[in-house]
Amino acid sequence: MRDPNRITKCMNILTKVWQKQPDTRFNQLVENLKYEFYNDTNKGVKRNLLENDRVFSLQVEVSVIDLFHIEDDQFFNWLEKKYTDKVCKFAWVDKDTCIACGNCSSTAPDIFGYDKEGHAENIYNKDKNTGSVGIPESMHDDLFYASEGCPTESIKVSDKPKP
Repeated sequence: MRDPNRITKCMNILTKVWQKQPDTRFNQLVENLKYEFYNDTNKGVKRNLLENDRVFSLQVEVSVIDLFHIEDDQFFNWLEKKYTDKVCKFAWVDKDTCIACGNCSSTAPDIFGYDKEGHAENIYNKDKNTGSVGIPESMHDDLFYASEGCPTESIKVSDKPKP
């Protein structure tokens, strides 16, 4: 079952995008975003159809983008990266000093989890503790609380990906 908490996050991102284009009708926004997503990522299906023009009684070729099989996280991660003004932070855990106290995963469960050996690691967007996946501004409070609460200062936070 998909996480119902994703709905609020997705709608917040969509709200930010729409607020930057307030004269756009909702369905215009949706159609425009579908085409942009398809053009940027090559994900989804593009169908060229023949449609009867109601005014001139002609057949016109129309392109339709189908994103039915695209998972929400794929679309909304793309949307967030493309449209929201944000400053990403990058994080990783120094496993040599981590004592696996659980503070980071309880403070920021969407960012930190545990590896097979029981050490904390960055799990955000499947980062696998590489420190290469940007953590969006909307999650910075949790990130900083986890970092500040780490008793061994094992959580490293940077403005740039891990070297």
